[in-house]
Amino acid sequence: MRPVYSKILSCIMVVILPAALFAADQPNAMLYSHGAALVNGNNIVRSSALFSGDLVQTNADSVANINATGSSILVLNDSLVQYEGSAVKLEHGGVTVSTSRLVATRAGDVKVTPVAGVWTE
Repeated sequence: MRPVYSKILSCIMVVILPAALFAADQPNAMLYSHGAALVNGNNIVRSSALFSGDLVQTNADSVANINATGSSILVLNDSLVQYEGSAVKLEHGGVTVSTSRLVATRAGDVKVTPVAGVWTE
């Protein structure tokens, strides 16, 4: 009887485990600061995990670098940006985006999106 339960459990895990891996795939990134920076209003010392919807703010004497798969985003000094996974929303200040994943940049009503999925700056 025990081998039957083991086979049933194995079949269930084969179905459930791959589905759970797809559910865990969220756009995330790492933020590395050079100087004082804030993530969602909290000071970070050197680095922090970044998730969609997080606000990144730099001071007048600091910059931050957001590294995600296929993209590098430099948040210039005295800037406020919202990381959205597939886009960066600029509230004020400046950013430099280098991407091969079609990461867009929005500033007010202006949206800049790469045309192709090749390395674009």
